[in-house]
Amino acid sequence: MKRLLISGAMTALLFTSFSAIAQTAEKPEWNNEYVSEVNREKACQIAIPFADEQQATQLAIEESPYYKTLNGTWKFHWVADPKDRPQDFYLPNYDVTQWDNIKVPATWQIEAVRHNKNWDKPLYCNTIYPFCPWNKVQWPNVIQPRPSDYTFASMPNPVGSYRRDFTLPDSWKGRDIFIRFNGVEAGFYIWVNGKKVGYSEDSYLPAEFNLTPYLKPGKNVLAVEVYRFTDGSYLECQDFWRFSGIFRDAFLWSAPKTQIRDFFFRTDLDQDYKNATVSLDIEVTGKKSNDEILVKLTDLEGKEIATQSARAKMGVNNLQFEVVNPLKWTAETPNLYNLTILLKQKGKTTDIRNVKVGFRKIELAKDGQMLINGKSTLFKGVDRHDHSPENGRTVSKEEMEKDVQLMKSLNVNAVRTSHYPNNPYFYDLCDRYGIYVLSEANVECHGLMALSGEPSWKDAFTIRNENMVRRYRNHASIVMWSMGNESGGGDNFLSAERAIKKLDTTRPTHYEGNSSYCDVTSCMYPNVQWLESVGKERLEQSQKGETVKPHVVCEYAHAMGNSIGNFKEYWETYERYPALIGGFIWDWVDQSIKMPTPDGTGYYMAVGGDFGDKPNDGNFCTNGVIFSDRTFAAKALEVKKIHQPIGIENLGDGKYKVKNKRFHTNLEDLYGRYEIEEDGKVISSGNLDELTINAQESKVITIADGLTKRIPGAEYFIKFSFRLKKDTEWEKAGYEVASEQFKLSDSERPIFKPGKGDIKLVETDNAYLVKGDRFEATFSKQEGTISAYMLDETSLINKGLELNVFRAPTDNDKQVDGDWQRKGLYNMSLEAGRWAVRQEEGKVILQIKNTYKGKIGFDFQTEIEYTVAADGSILVNSTIIPAINGEIIPRVGYRMELPAGFERMRWYGRGPSENYVDRKDASYVGVYNGVVSNQWENYIRSQEMGNHEDVRWISVTNPDGIGFVFVAGDKMAASALHVRAQDMVDPNNLRKMFHKYEVPARKETVLCLDAKQRPLGNASCGPGPMQKYELLSQPTVFSFIMIPLERAYLQEELVEKARVQMPVCMPVLIERDNNGYLSLKTQTPGATILYSLNGAEYKTYTEPIEFISGGNVQAYATSEKLERSLKTSVELPIYVDRSAWKIASVSSENNGEEARNAIDGDPTTIWHSRWAEPVAKHPHEIVVDMASLLEVDKFIYQPRNSENGRIKDYELYFSKDGKSWENKTKGVFENSPSAQIVSLKEPVTARYFKLVALSEVHGRDWASAAELNVNITKNLSGTSEGKQTVVYVDSDADGSMKLAADGDKNTYWHTVHNQFYLAPYPHEIQMALAKEMKVKGIKYTPRQDSAEGRIAKYELYVSRDGKEWGKAVASGTFNNSKETQTVEFTPCQARYVKLQALSAIKGDKLAAIAELEILSAE
Repeated sequence: MKRLLISGAMTALLFTSFSAIAQTAEKPEWNNEYVSEVNREKACQIAIPFADEQQATQLAIEESPYYKTLNGTWKFHWVADPKDRPQDFYLPNYDVTQWDNIKVPATWQIEAVRHNKNWDKPLYCNTIYPFCPWNKVQWPNVIQPRPSDYTFASMPNPVGSYRRDFTLPDSWKGRDIFIRFNGVEAGFYIWVNGKKVGYSEDSYLPAEFNLTPYLKPGKNVLAVEVYRFTDGSYLECQDFWRFSGIFRDAFLWSAPKTQIRDFFFRTDLDQDYKNATVSLDIEVTGKKSNDEILVKLTDLEGKEIATQSARAKMGVNNLQFEVVNPLKWTAETPNLYNLTILLKQKGKTTDIRNVKVGFRKIELAKDGQMLINGKSTLFKGVDRHDHSPENGRTVSKEEMEKDVQLMKSLNVNAVRTSHYPNNPYFYDLCDRYGIYVLSEANVECHGLMALSGEPSWKDAFTIRNENMVRRYRNHASIVMWSMGNESGGGDNFLSAERAIKKLDTTRPTHYEGNSSYCDVTSCMYPNVQWLESVGKERLEQSQKGETVKPHVVCEYAHAMGNSIGNFKEYWETYERYPALIGGFIWDWVDQSIKMPTPDGTGYYMAVGGDFGDKPNDGNFCTNGVIFSDRTFAAKALEVKKIHQPIGIENLGDGKYKVKNKRFHTNLEDLYGRYEIEEDGKVISSGNLDELTINAQESKVITIADGLTKRIPGAEYFIKFSFRLKKDTEWEKAGYEVASEQFKLSDSERPIFKPGKGDIKLVETDNAYLVKGDRFEATFSKQEGTISAYMLDETSLINKGLELNVFRAPTDNDKQVDGDWQRKGLYNMSLEAGRWAVRQEEGKVILQIKNTYKGKIGFDFQTEIEYTVAADGSILVNSTIIPAINGEIIPRVGYRMELPAGFERMRWYGRGPSENYVDRKDASYVGVYNGVVSNQWENYIRSQEMGNHEDVRWISVTNPDGIGFVFVAGDKMAASALHVRAQDMVDPNNLRKMFHKYEVPARKETVLCLDAKQRPLGNASCGPGPMQKYELLSQPTVFSFIMIPLERAYLQEELVEKARVQMPVCMPVLIERDNNGYLSLKTQTPGATILYSLNGAEYKTYTEPIEFISGGNVQAYATSEKLERSLKTSVELPIYVDRSAWKIASVSSENNGEEARNAIDGDPTTIWHSRWAEPVAKHPHEIVVDMASLLEVDKFIYQPRNSENGRIKDYELYFSKDGKSWENKTKGVFENSPSAQIVSLKEPVTARYFKLVALSEVHGRDWASAAELNVNITKNLSGTSEGKQTVVYVDSDADGSMKLAADGDKNTYWHTVHNQFYLAPYPHEIQMALAKEMKVKGIKYTPRQDSAEGRIAKYELYVSRDGKEWGKAVASGTFNNSKETQTVEFTPCQARYVKLQALSAIKGDKLAAIAELEILSAE
């Protein structure tokens, strides 16, 4: 698991070679990187003997007569420092009766917190070692200086001493006795009867010792000494809890003196993938004897399909034989056979071993496809840690099987054992159920990646990989070996890869940290665009006849908290390109630990820091598709939906294409049904024909909806469902494997007609009261909103509508929530406007403009019109206008609070589970019922939750059905909880974590109605939301109807009541674009917009209007069927395109504190004069080109927050040409963080201004500015009709695309071209004019400082809308020159021009352009 952002210092540390500190000649094994084991048995397959064939094929390993468990209660003693350990405890006469008891298997930290012991504590950290400071790693020592606040500051290296007795069965007499520990962390010594047996490291592979020489008849004393940290811990720096102890099964087993020690079963299939050739290596050890090897292959019913025999020799015996058309193993067809190997002496069986094996063949095609049994196969995978909420690293068989069953039910077909070998039983389950395994070695030196290049560590890297292969290579489920994780790219991995290939050539190799050593390439956390470029490049290479490697994404879709946005787009990309063979979601299950709440009334899920552990990485261990208790939320359902094995396409006219997306099998195990719904009610249904569709093939089916009568305004959907015909091991018959929904039709909804009756308007000192026969609505003057509503004697509103632009940050919001805090979105202050109130026949209309003040000028203005009818219904029409456009915001809408007891909710929209704009494919449109209390999702960190998209209406009522139904003017997002977003966060630190029990629940229901809600993305570790989904601040229209409900309504009644549209036109949005043109829009189809500028006569709007002078704009919409909309108005300043401003010159600047920061509109970025040696001295000068000729009456200097560099004495100049400077102004700025305004004696006309800093407030040599600006009284250049902008590039390195049109030929746009990725040709860049005009060509200025990236062959395209491009209007080859080159074509009307770069001058992959300009023919 990785964090994407690592500081420069950290990066240097991780990849720089370190020298080991001086060691004494006598280094203990646990502090010596050259020693991984002492006297440990060579790793081999894990099957043990049975008494006969029937036992061997039918019983579990624990049921063998030659198995004796050591699980249970041991005596235990813990010390913090190795020097304090009981050094003679292994002696049989050492008294341990007063020691504590401990359970085996278990980690001692979990046992400590469960039984209130002081055996250190659970500690979670991600990328660093908990036993040393991250920036001073003294390997291989684990005892070294540590920060004083670290958990292990006072615990040099804890040691756990274990003791127990055992007695061997009499039947084992004369046999070799072995002990096996399936997992001990981190290193351990073992003694039997006072004699030292050996030592072992590698916490996650079985460690085995031959105890035969140390045993005696009767009672034997077993002692184990476990070290919390060893030199091996440097290779176990995974993103997980740092536990220790005997955490997996420990047992004894016995074998005859001459025994089957190891074997390796592998298969090859013929060219038709039908018949198999088996190659079987069998190692026999012990005393040389005249033995025979007998091999049997039987199916699981006992039917023999092959047998082979050979005279046994000591060492490796190779047998080869043919098998005719065996059933093949894949994840979809997990066909297994019993491989039984018998060793016979004079006809008597002396040893017998059995494993389940499968027939399959793995190949890598030339075009990058991964073929299993000749069929292209994709990994629909997850990364998995061994984790139990109760027992930490100790996972029961039941929990492991539950994992595999859930994977199958969620359409997961692959698992990466991240980042270490999992429990041996887990591989058996994957064989049996059908899960592809990317088996990963226990190698991760994340805290010191340089170790992968240190020669002294080569053996440790290599041995861990070798032993993994030796242990698990007989498993059919393992289809690829992974050499480790995030450990740098050193040559130790080359050694490991070569070692793997010596042991096994049937499987490809993987390592993300250096794919050059491996058979596949790999990456982590790519965005969709980057992933697509990889697939596209390899497709093009393979089409040219080149052989390309497959590409696997070993971690993506970081599933932390409320997450897994745009998962669909990832899978559209995987399925589009042959060389993209799928990916593994990080990760499968939350690593949280179930703990009682402080008051003992419940429990919570603990994460890093909850045990006082330090260093820790908080809840970064909870990234699971499922929760640690194996329950799950909506993100798991999205995974299931996108992974599903059936794709359905609506072809129209009742025809649907059904595609079998499986790779190996047909769909005959499933049955299909369809249902047609009318506004959420099923009105017809039927069964589909038998799904006789082969893998990767399609079939067109026809379904006549049969609807002769459709209700006006109703929506009709068809839903397909594909379910299991029979019970499986993982789900029951009837389980839904795949589904899809399509909209069939809709029509214009009836216009809402409120009931008639008497209505009164009363004004008081504090409010306006609107009264009808059964209701009273209160509109507060102070709060500027509807503040109360009584229906009969029932209160329906506790707190009225207020602007809501904040959400409790998700884990994925961490890249932007700091900006939300800086903008003050957590708690905006209201400046209520004045009500404009009028009464008309049968209704009262109240209109108000409110301002919600944030920080640093990030304000919003709402204009809301409430139309209250005599029946108590209220039309709410509003516009929400931000002071600053284009900024990422959490949501935009309104929040209100309903009284306690308003628990019942029903909605028509997406459900039933929560959904978001980029994670809603698994949530279908329908009518759903719920309870507000059940909307809470058990995310470890309290965060945004419970949202529903595409909501047509939502009702929230009390138990009697009394409440409101809110009907959206278009569609909305909605949620209802018993908390506000603000309740879930610390206002001073939005990233502070609160568990559920720490969040006070309100009795009231908090209802959020949103015009839009921010998407989720994957930015907790990876890319943020895709741009097409991102929510930016911009003018927004939001309207809905509040219809009071006086009783409980049946669903059909409520559907009919809410099947209405607003009786008025939607408000008009008034926007001015970056070119100075007004654009007016309404969401009402066919409506006419009328507008007025600065109080002039109203005109009909037909096209964008030039409006540079600024002033008042009013607009409304009208329609034949609907009443006139709310009249909206805005005050616009004089138009200036500040985005075109640029720095003409600056006397000095610093990296990260460049002069451009002073005109970027962001007061948190600064320009600072050079402070590094040699320090720049006063005077400091900065010149700004305002890009237009302007009349200016004020200059504005915004100092930085810090006093460093604040300007004191200054001079100010203005110029029309940047050469002749006039209107000199001198003055002194105050020492204040507030904006300083310099009023000029009289307005000046200028294009440039120059600020000269003469001194600093504290007399130092520096100068700085957060923002420089001017107040404009007139724009003398008009709109930027000739302005051209770059609107799209296929690849953008360092945000450089705007540099292709910045007027500076010494800057340039360039594509991504680095050590990690080279974006391939063809490249494209699209330019846009301010508006459509006649164009005739382009001017292309190549990169000036180098020929690298200069374009050779090209094509030009034009478009009127930026979507339809047609054929190329010109093509050719540019010269390799610095000179500007002109390309002309036949003049035509267009707004957009696209340059398609087909090749580079130097033949490389980089593309670069200094300047690109569209030539006008007008």
